[in-house]
Amino acid sequence: MISFDVIFLCALYFYANGSYQMPVGRNHDISIAQPTVCKFIESVTDALNRPEVVGRLIKFPRTQQEVDDTIERNRLMGGRLPNTLGYTDGSLIKIKKPSVDQNRRAFIGRKNFASVNVLFTCDRRLYIQNVVARHPGSTHDSHIFALSALRDQMIHINTNIRNCVLIGDSGFALEPWLIVPFARGDEPEEDTPEARFNKALCFDRCHIERAIGCMKERFRAINNERVLHYDPVKACRIVIAITVLHNLCILARVPQYVAQNANNPVVNDENDHVAAEDDILARGRLVRNQMVQQLERMRRKFKSFLSEKGLS
Repeated sequence: MISFDVIFLCALYFYANGSYQMPVGRNHDISIAQPTVCKFIESVTDALNRPEVVGRLIKFPRTQQEVDDTIERNRLMGGRLPNTLGYTDGSLIKIKKPSVDQNRRAFIGRKNFASVNVLFTCDRRLYIQNVVARHPGSTHDSHIFALSALRDQMIHINTNIRNCVLIGDSGFALEPWLIVPFARGDEPEEDTPEARFNKALCFDRCHIERAIGCMKERFRAINNERVLHYDPVKACRIVIAITVLHNLCILARVPQYVAQNANNPVVNDENDHVAAEDDILARGRLVRNQMVQQLERMRRKFKSFLSEKGLS
């Protein structure tokens, strides 16, 4: 009888190398037939996708204490923007080209290869707080966020707990709970509060790119140079399993390795809907402007402190 250690290490070897199943089985440390390797990978992936496992190891802040602790941790670890709960971005995971019956065209995105678009959200530790892995590669990041339970949770937190935000790139729509840089026609001039805000936001937002890059280098099955030779549903389950393992590495403080070239961010009803979107955009701009003003106040206080000490 094959031990659990061998079963788990067999799957871990596959996640880490992104190889075909047959070379995994032929490894002299494993020596298992390809059909058996397939069963092992499937059983470990199913185990890591169990709700009690995912709920414990991919955990987004929900309570007042968890939200406060996460915001304070992000600040103490060098975050420049106030009230930041996390950083979010989408990432394309290559898969084999689906069949025509599986709506093949939907999985061919802007980069002209078959993929699934996975939305990740992390904190400053690079711990993945939330993952949405169910959308084809042609789906836009902003559309994934708009349909996600993550957005509903952010609305709930802002309504019932405290004001806080996620940080995203210009591919997302500006909302009071999702802050994006000034872009697309409203790019600020150099050496203005808005330009300094953009610089601070880019400095903070790079952590989600680092988290995705670290995960893709550590588990090369989802690396940009690999292709998951599975159907979209199984590929998404492998992504979630790898996310669980990545978070275990973060919690255990396993040393990170990221290659230098890792890339890896009725008419009346319609009118009411447009009005609601305009209201959300206006509130988002208000929150962003308040953050810009807060950064400027902190900057002025720091310059005043340096002047008093004769260090300016």
